[in-house]
Amino acid sequence: MKPKINKLYMHNLSNGAHCNFMEAISDRYNGKEVLRTRLKNELAAFDSLLEKESEALGLSRKSKLSDSIWQNDRIRRDGLLGLFDLVKAHLYLRKGAQYEAASSLKQFMKDCRLSPRASINELSGMLTAFLDNLEEVHPSKIELIGGMPFIEQITEANNAVCQDMALRNKERSGRKKGAMRKARRETDLAYNALMRKTEALYLVDTENITIYSQTIDEINAQVKHYKEQELTSRTRQKKEPETDPTTE
Repeated sequence: MKPKINKLYMHNLSNGAHCNFMEAISDRYNGKEVLRTRLKNELAAFDSLLEKESEALGLSRKSKLSDSIWQNDRIRRDGLLGLFDLVKAHLYLRKGAQYEAASSLKQFMKDCRLSPRASINELSGMLTAFLDNLEEVHPSKIELIGGMPFIEQITEANNAVCQDMALRNKERSGRKKGAMRKARRETDLAYNALMRKTEALYLVDTENITIYSQTIDEINAQVKHYKEQELTSRTRQKKEPETDPTTE
C-alpha cells in the first residue's frame, strides 16, 4: 500500500509557524544519512529556498527566539493545566474555606475564558488579563489552596513569551510582504517535491523502506501537531478550502 504524507494547508500558517515547520522538516532530513544521500538534489534545493525564506522573515536560521517562545509557551500551559487540576481537586472537599476559594477561582477562571488549547497569541492576552485581575481580586484564595507555585510559573513564562514575541515582531517589521509571500511559495514547491520523492522512494528503494516509513510517520506527526497547535483557532472561523494553491 502506497504511504501518504498528510497535507498541511500552508497558507493558513503564520509566517513564523510556516518557517518553523519547514525548519523541522529540514532538520529531520539532514539528520538521516539515507535521506541526505537519496534525496540530495531535492534536499539541497529545499534548504536553499528555506534559507531565503528565513532571510525574508528577518530572522537568522540560528535565532533562538522561536525555541525560547515555544519552550516558555509549554511551561505556561503546563502551569495552567496544573492550576486547573489543583482547583478541581479542592472542589471535592464540598465545604470549608478551601472549597469556597476553589469554587470562586473556578468561576473566575471561566470568566477569563482561560484555555490551554488557545493559540499562542490568544493565550498571552488571556493570561495577562487573568494575572492582572487575580492580583487585585483573589490573591488570598490562591494562597489558601496552595496555588502560588503555579501562578509564579505561569507569570514568569508568560512574561518571557510576550517579551520574546515582541522582539521577534520587531525583527520582522522591516520585511517586505511581497518578498515573504514569494519565498513561502517557493519553499512550499520545494517541500512538495521532497515529499513526492520520499513517497516514491518508499516504493522502489526496498532496502531502506523502514527509514522512509519512519520518516513519513514522523512528518505526519509533525503535520498533526501544527494542525492542532497553530490552526485550531483559525479553523473555528474559516473552513479549509477544497484545494490549497500552495500544494498544487
